[in-house]
This record gives sequence, C-alpha cells and structure tokens, in this order.
Amino acid sequence: MYYCGIDIAMKSSYIYITDSMGRKKTSGEIPTKAGVLRQRLRPYLRGGLGVAIEAGNQTAWIYDLLVDRGDDFDPVEYFGRARSMILEGRIYHVKLQFLPMIARNVAEVQWHSTQTITWNSDGSITAEFRVDGLAEITWWILGYGDQIRVITPISLQNKIRQIAENMIKLNAQ
Repeated sequence: MYYCGIDIAMKSSYIYITDSMGRKKTSGEIPTKAGVLRQRLRPYLRGGLGVAIEAGNQTAWIYDLLVDRGDDFDPVEYFGRARSMILEGRIYHVKLQFLPMIARNVAEVQWHSTQTITWNSDGSITAEFRVDGLAEITWWILGYGDQIRVITPISLQNKIRQIAENMIKLNAQ
C-alpha cells in the first residue's frame, strides 16, 4: 500500500508519496495537469494507493481523475464516513470540544456529513462525527493545537497525547 498527499493549486502542485512504512518514495512540485498527475501516480496504483488532497473548489477535476469508476459510481457510498478519502473499515463516534477562540470558525464549516455542533455556555462548541478510521481526523485535530480537546473515543485521546508527548521530546532543549 502507498499513501499520497497532494497539495493542488492552479498552476503547480506538490505531491508526496510514501510506502506503508512511511518511507518516502517520491515528492516534488509538478504542473497541475491531468496527464502529469496520472503519470506520476501510475507506478503506485498496483499496490493500492490512498490519496489525501488539499484543493480549492476550482480543482474538482482532480476528483474525477482519481476516481474513474464508471457512471454508476457514488462517491458518498464509496467513501462512506471517511473524513476525506482514506477508509480504515471501522466507524468511530468522535466528540471534540473546540475552545471559544476558534469555535465560531469551526462551527461555520460543514466538515463532515455526520457533523453535529452544540454551543456550550462558555462559548466553546462540542462537535460530533461518525468517521471511518482515525488517521485522517488525528492530523486534522493536531492542526488546532491547544484549542481543541478530544472527548471521545479514548483511543483517539491517547493517540493525540502520544503525538504531543513525542513533539515535546523532539523539541526539548
């Protein structure tokens, strides 16, 4: 299995591919063109390729390129409850508290089809999701730093805590 992250922009994009052990296979800037992207991904398709995309609304064609599954393809059915595009085969009920400083910004966006938002009396929000797997949502949570608290599941709390502890060790002086 290979994993690919793509940051899509109008003229050029950045691609990073690893194997299942996290070892870099290739990376670099590429022109944002279907043929170039297809050529760059082709060697990794046989072993399975999970793709995460950071893209604006003007790059919807990328989705069509990556998901060529026929006219009857239903992306909602296929991707199920993945937060983005990586399925893990297990559904989790995730409950998060976003602190007041970022609560309004988070509440204004529909992050997931199962999302519910509850405003708390202190100005924070509680957001709940049913997601397939924890890998993608872990990295999303980490992006909010000290403005988010994982309420459930406990396994996600432990995962976030372990990553934070490792960050402290790596950056200790």
